[in-house]
Amino acid sequence: MSTTDSEQLIFRDNVRNFKIWDVNWQLKNGNLKVNSPDARGRTALTDSAWLGYAAMSELLIRHSAEVNAIDAIQTSPLHRAAWNGHAATVWILLKNGANPNLPNGIGRTPLHASAGNGHVDCVKLLLDYRADSNYQDADGWSPLHEAAMRNRSSKALNMLIRHQGAQANIDLQTLVGQTPLHIAARCGAKLAVCDLISAGANVIALDNSGSSPLHYAVTAGNQDVVSHLLKSGCNPNQCNVFGFTPVRLAVFFGLTNILAQLVSYKEPYLAFLLTKTRDRELDWSQNSDERAFSQELHEAMNAAGFVTDRARVMAAVVNCEQDILRARWKSESIYIVGSYAECWGNNRSRMNGTTDLKSDVDIVDLNRTALFHVKEQCQCTIDAQHSLVAAAMRKHDARNTFEYFQGHLCISGITSKPAQSWDGFSILRPATDLVQAFKLCTYPRIQLLEPGYTTQIPEDIIEQLKCDLKNYPYHVVKAAPPGEEGKKCRGSAAFLENRLLRSMTTVQGQVYSVIKDLVKEEISKRAIGLRSYHAKTLMFQLLDKIPRDDWKVENFIKIVRIALEMLRTALLQEPQSSKCMSHFFFRDAPLYLKIDHNEKSQIAEAVAAIEANLIGFLRQFKDQLQPLVGGGNLVFHPFMLVPDPSPPSLNYSRDTPLYYYEVYTAVRDALLSLSSAESRDVGHRDLLRNLSKIPDFARIARETLKALALLDLGKNDEAKKILRACLGHQVSKGVPISVNDPSSDPELLKESVKRHLESVDSAWMFCFVFNKPLQLSMLPEYARQLFPKCILYVNVYYLNFNALFKFLCLDQSIVNTSTSAVWFEDSLQSHDSQEVLTTLEFCRDTQLKAKLIRRAAGTMADQINDFQAIWALLAKDPELIRVCTQLTIDEAVARVRRTSPEAVQAGGEQRFRDCQQPAVRPPLLVQ
Repeated sequence: MSTTDSEQLIFRDNVRNFKIWDVNWQLKNGNLKVNSPDARGRTALTDSAWLGYAAMSELLIRHSAEVNAIDAIQTSPLHRAAWNGHAATVWILLKNGANPNLPNGIGRTPLHASAGNGHVDCVKLLLDYRADSNYQDADGWSPLHEAAMRNRSSKALNMLIRHQGAQANIDLQTLVGQTPLHIAARCGAKLAVCDLISAGANVIALDNSGSSPLHYAVTAGNQDVVSHLLKSGCNPNQCNVFGFTPVRLAVFFGLTNILAQLVSYKEPYLAFLLTKTRDRELDWSQNSDERAFSQELHEAMNAAGFVTDRARVMAAVVNCEQDILRARWKSESIYIVGSYAECWGNNRSRMNGTTDLKSDVDIVDLNRTALFHVKEQCQCTIDAQHSLVAAAMRKHDARNTFEYFQGHLCISGITSKPAQSWDGFSILRPATDLVQAFKLCTYPRIQLLEPGYTTQIPEDIIEQLKCDLKNYPYHVVKAAPPGEEGKKCRGSAAFLENRLLRSMTTVQGQVYSVIKDLVKEEISKRAIGLRSYHAKTLMFQLLDKIPRDDWKVENFIKIVRIALEMLRTALLQEPQSSKCMSHFFFRDAPLYLKIDHNEKSQIAEAVAAIEANLIGFLRQFKDQLQPLVGGGNLVFHPFMLVPDPSPPSLNYSRDTPLYYYEVYTAVRDALLSLSSAESRDVGHRDLLRNLSKIPDFARIARETLKALALLDLGKNDEAKKILRACLGHQVSKGVPISVNDPSSDPELLKESVKRHLESVDSAWMFCFVFNKPLQLSMLPEYARQLFPKCILYVNVYYLNFNALFKFLCLDQSIVNTSTSAVWFEDSLQSHDSQEVLTTLEFCRDTQLKAKLIRRAAGTMADQINDFQAIWALLAKDPELIRVCTQLTIDEAVARVRRTSPEAVQAGGEQRFRDCQQPAVRPPLLVQ
């Protein structure tokens, strides 16, 4: 390697690590190519913009960095900055000539990226610089469609609608006729629905299937959205081309509460009966004995898996996932943190390894070389024999030394957006936040760990926390207090928090899960401002103050009440309007409310309202718990998180099989090869040879890919032979709790999980990013939208190889009736739309299909193609319609009888049956 190449690598590393002094020196004194791309086509400015380094970006531009440089996926620095909400960097790029309307490889502009992620400051800047608010991507989506998907993008949506001179077309349609209101309705984005309607959106607009926004809101089970659409004039009897009205869809899917809304305009008495049960239960529950209900709630949470044995195995699973990510990204500085890593509170219904749609997985990417020093607290020593070297190092460190105040490092030039967000689409593919972080040379004062501090946290946990100070670096993330964005970075105690929450007992973990749920699901409905982190801090305070012996089941509700009272007191006692309480580990650091928070007195009133009716709300929480079925394995699909658009290439010529982490790239390479239009004979021969390198821990994926290649070559008999050989094969359904050994330390338990993954077929679900749309032409036409399935934008794909294998076997008629019946029955427990739709396509058991249909609303809430696929299946099966309808009628009538027996004598039951009769008729397709 030449000196110039070496300098170039150092230069790029310095840019990524925010060594702005070093970069400045290199640009002035070195022979650098500032626009030289890396293997992914990214320039130094692309990296700087992606990371939100405003000052660094300005420096690079001053030295002739190309602001419109395009990488391998045709993405510019402005795309990168806009995606992550780095407003200061966006402004620097725009004022230096960046093109705000430059589309990437899938037709998306920077305005699409910022609008979809809710970055209102970036949206305003882009519109000010004449970004086209009606620019449509490859699927016809405008920035307004992107903003309509999420409540968090409400401000961005309003900016697009109301920006002077650049107002977005509020009823612009996609290629399939969807308006932004259609998108908001099916995604359950209530704020977006309200804002669009207030701005004059057409509530009766129909897409290419003749469906209104109400059709999608009903199918998705979005009760609040349905209510608002009805009030705004949506017709519950509008018929689409499948012959279905919203009323009929509510019946088919068994959505009784939504059905009550839809019929209330002409049968208010029926609506009252259908919704009365829940209110009665709440009234009754206030008379419950708290100690007795504590036991009842504890047992229900035990049945749902909220116990320490499962938490220990889940921690090992997370540690295993972390190792796989580190190997994939070739970095030891990757850490999984947050509720997923802490194992409690990331799924409100059960602890089975999955993450709620409202939660996410946080991954910290700790900068490997940058080290910031804290002024007046730094105790670093320089071990250098030569005094000149030591002096140079001190000078260098002085440039990276900053003031530290109230939990924040005072550093300018870094945009205050802590995470790069990837949206989730199901509990099997949760949303993910990738957090960029910088190491500090020392931890600040931690009162909890000082000699003489009195705490109820066990001594062994305190000692482990002290060890963590040595083993895990203190770090700051790109977040700042209100009004100080771009001037400070917030300190994080994520590693200490992880340790403390993983040490909890079963009762402690259950109490924390309840407190977090009350904050997220109940208090936040009544007043905006609290975050999940406030619930976590309350839990730390409880662990600190309540003796270990008092953490008993009979005290469950009592401790929850204590937490709510602590929260209300903190809100009322803190004089500053934006502050809520103090950080638990760093007592001088305040915790802030959300930016658009209500008055603290209003939040405190919401807390008091929950406390006053606590048993009722806890009963609701208990009722939504889902007992574990079967063996209660922990769901684990390690290749579903953070799809990599450009993974490192593999050496297929080596003699040894692929490592576990390499399977991701191997499967991705195979799919690209199968979708290529180049020479199939040569390409598929190489593909089959490369697939032989994949071990049996990805057998079903490997063999299915082989079968696809052979089908593509017209060798159907050989493909069937491969498929038949796998008919008796079982993929892994998760990590069994039996891997847990109470005597094992976390490292040994992690190794046990790894051995399990490699001993079974565990790698069969994948999420990928491709540079262009992917299609497997050897599949039947109706299956190409399903395998693989585009889940985000037009280039993020998901593939369940077990479902694809079953589809191929059923399509090729090589599976017997008994085996297929088992497959269909198994799909009733699945949250995967590819398995569900495969069953609906091939199963002939109408009762089973009806049960599956009624589960589908929650399973497929974000997928428009899934909705229409189910509607089409219903439309051609009148018997399925009849069974679905009858199930709903029977359930609703039974509910009426339980709620109000007198209603039966008053004719309520018959009136309900009569009200549903129009939905029983087979639909007539519009010609």
